[in-house]
Amino acid sequence: RGLGDVYKRQDFIISVSGDSMEPSYYDGEKVYVQKTPELNLGDIGIFSRGNELFIKEYGEDGLISHNPKYKMIKGTEDIQTVGRVIGKVEI
Repeated sequence: RGLGDVYKRQDFIISVSGDSMEPSYYDGEKVYVQKTPELNLGDIGIFSRGNELFIKEYGEDGLISHNPKYKMIKGTEDIQTVGRVIGKVEI
């Protein structure tokens, strides 16, 4: 899939805040997000809990940070899937 395809499939862009997904995604990077309520195992997604948004890998038992200094967030009913990360915004 070409870059033009990403533009067509994305619903919005968000900025990554924090280092929990390093080395895959760094603080300040922007990512394309496709709104969807469902993800496949291993997908990188945007999730909400209360007023918080976070980027994590969707795992079988919860949400996984790529930076080993962060623990997995256990899946609970108060966590909602916002969408799937489909690419980085390259400047």
